[in-house]
Amino acid sequence: YKVIFAYLFMKEGARGRLNEFVARLFLNSRFDVLLILVLITLSVGTVFYSKVEGWSVLDSLYFSVITLSTVGYGDLSPVTSFGKFFTIFYIIAGIGILLGLINFITDEALRYKIRGKSEKKVREEAVNVIKERKAEKRELAKRKKRKKLF
Repeated sequence: YKVIFAYLFMKEGARGRLNEFVARLFLNSRFDVLLILVLITLSVGTVFYSKVEGWSVLDSLYFSVITLSTVGYGDLSPVTSFGKFFTIFYIIAGIGILLGLINFITDEALRYKIRGKSEKKVREEAVNVIKERKAEKRELAKRKKRKKLF
């Protein structure tokens, strides 16, 4: 599946920097683990709230997402004691997992941006060295001409 996701983002005609970055994320095993943990966390919350609180699957997923994203609109809240108790630990564990994924994506984005700048900087330095050498050769040629004239 990694190759399929990478292919979808890297296919012909869609080779932008964002697509390349997303494809690299999907090829990273650490990203896979974090993404799977987030999906499992959302699934556990969805199943729990639909069974214990009696909410629909959509309402349960909605509550899980807004809880882990710390939005918390307040339109839904657990009524049962067990639901409230579960929510305490769900928030602590879930936010940690979600922040781990966000942190990883941010780190990779910074590395990708720095890597891109580094490559650009290396190219610029190489161009500058070539220009300097050409200027030195021109100056040397001018000096040789002056010596011949005298």
